[in-house]
Amino acid sequence: MGELLKIGPAPEYDLTKLKVINESLSQWSPREILGALGESKHESETLVRLIIACAIIEGPQRLEELLIQIDRLCVGHLPHLNAKLKDKTYRQLGPEVKELVSILAAPRQPLQFVRARIANIRADARVRFTDYDLNIILYYGRHCISSYLIGTSRNVTAAKDMLRIFSKPPSLLDAEEWKDRLLPAGKKSRALLFEPKDYGRVVVVLSNGSLMYDPIRSSVASG
Repeated sequence: MGELLKIGPAPEYDLTKLKVINESLSQWSPREILGALGESKHESETLVRLIIACAIIEGPQRLEELLIQIDRLCVGHLPHLNAKLKDKTYRQLGPEVKELVSILAAPRQPLQFVRARIANIRADARVRFTDYDLNIILYYGRHCISSYLIGTSRNVTAAKDMLRIFSKPPSLLDAEEWKDRLLPAGKKSRALLFEPKDYGRVVVVLSNGSLMYDPIRSSVASG
């Protein structure tokens, strides 16, 4: 089924282990937050981390927009996933699709709580934005992508092929397409996706060309 469906359990909200990243709009530091986002632990995380990094650089409003879009798409993909469960040709994917449906069909309260915290940051209220919040965005973002790949697939073979493709670091074209889907264009973006010739992978740069986030070398963000 590909690494995209091997995400593991949802992050736990453990007050004893939370790392606070910032508490107000005035403390919003893209480089510090990107350092907390860190590098991809698995190749299948790369695409979502790149998009999250773009939102972080553009500010809490864009991060909130990303959350809204992830939530909206998760809900929108449910009918397609349920239809696949009734299709006998998808029977071999049954357990994985059932688990995906159960995750997306839930109230998705952790996602709503993160949205509320980011809204408070935008209001410049003191609020604890933590590494847990970043992990929740990553968790639901990956499920959002996998639900799209399965829900819109023509057949089970196509679903498997797409999951295999997206279990690896994305091409620049795929990354840009998903950025447009999850971060609909507003004003001109500060954060751009770019693939330097000597890197062989997609990174995030500022519009002036400065490197901001490399999913393989997260130390770039703090440099």
